[in-house]
Amino acid sequence: MGTGLTILRAFRILRIVKVLQRFKSVRVILGAFLNIIPNITNVMALFVLILFIYACIGINLFSKVKALDNINSYNNFQTFSGAMLILLRFSTGEDWNAYMYEFAN
Repeated sequence: MGTGLTILRAFRILRIVKVLQRFKSVRVILGAFLNIIPNITNVMALFVLILFIYACIGINLFSKVKALDNINSYNNFQTFSGAMLILLRFSTGEDWNAYMYEFAN
C-alpha cells in the first residue's frame, strides 16, 4: 500500500509539470528563478561567512557572560553552534535589544 501511494504522489507532481507547460507566464517566472539561484547562493555564502566571523568574535568577547533572563544554556556565546544561533536571531531582529542590555551588564 505504501508503494502505491508513493507512485500516486509522483503522478500528482507530474500534473504540476503539465500545468507549467500550459501557462507561459509561470514558465517565465520559474525560468527567472532558476537563473538567479547561483546569485542567491553567492549572497547566502557571504552571509554565512560574515556570521562565522562574528560568531568567532562573539565567542572571544562574550563566552564568560553569566546566564540571566535571555542568556541561557541555548542562547549564549559559549559554543560555536550557540553563537551561530544567537547571531541568526539577531539578524532577524528578534529581541536583540534585550540581549544587548544583558551583554552590556
